[in-house]
Amino acid sequence: MSIKKDAQTAHANLLEKTDPEALERINHFAFDEVQADVDLQDRTKMLSTLAYLLGMQGVDEYKVMLPVALDNGVSPVEAKEVL
Repeated sequence: MSIKKDAQTAHANLLEKTDPEALERINHFAFDEVQADVDLQDRTKMLSTLAYLLGMQGVDEYKVMLPVALDNGVSPVEAKEVL
């Protein structure tokens, strides 16, 4: 599975029933528009996403994305170094 599919699944599990409009916006912006313009390896994208989420105090979103990152090439040590 790709990072995009893993991340979309993680968000769908949280928002599909409670806020489908937010889920649609997240999917379109974060996984279509932004990712299409970023020319980095998937592992690097995930590391930068984790760092960005922490920098903006998005701890809840970090918790959603951490398993996605770990399933897609980011090692636990790398995730810890981002913290």
